[in-house]
Parts: sequence; structure tokens; C-alpha cells
Amino acid sequence: MDKNYNMSITFDDIPVHGSVAGEISRKDIVDFILSATKKHDLPSMVGFVNMGKLKEGEKNHEEVVDEWVSQGGMLGNHTYSHLDLREVSAQEFVCDIRKTKN
Repeated sequence: MDKNYNMSITFDDIPVHGSVAGEISRKDIVDFILSATKKHDLPSMVGFVNMGKLKEGEKNHEEVVDEWVSQGGMLGNHTYSHLDLREVSAQEFVCDIRKTKN
């Protein structure tokens, strides 16, 4: 029996996902991901962005997110501060999500 499944691939913490090695830039990493997903005709991708990291980070972070969107990637809200829900109240967590709109 054939079954059809829907799938979405997600990437956490774009464009800030930890340190980068050597001469590889964050843009290089995003370009690699986008190239691989197109090459293999993968379904929709969602990149989850931490707005706090984006605003406080390197100057090209917004450029990397713009590239993600221009290549067909979708964006998801991964909170402003990347809070741990186990360590804050639900109200604090919701406020942190809403802070991304500012």
C-alpha cells in the first residue's frame, strides 16, 4: 500500500548557530543548505530565527536571513532570547516571543 507523507525540514537558529570554523562564513553555510535542498528537490524549509541574536550579532546576519528568504526558505519565530521554557514562566516565554515583533 502506497502512503504519501508531508514533510517539512527545519533549521534552528539561523543565521546564528554557534561558532564557524576557519574560512567558512554563515552565508556559506546557508548557501550550502539552500543548494543541497534544491539539488535534492526537498520540500519546504523553515529556518527558526532568534531575533535577539540577529540584532546583536555580526553585521551580515540580516543579509544571511534575506538570502534564505529570497531562495524560498520560510522563517519561524524561535523567540527573541532563546529562553528555556523549563526555566521561565509561561508569561515570560510569551512576552519573549512577542518581543520579536519590535
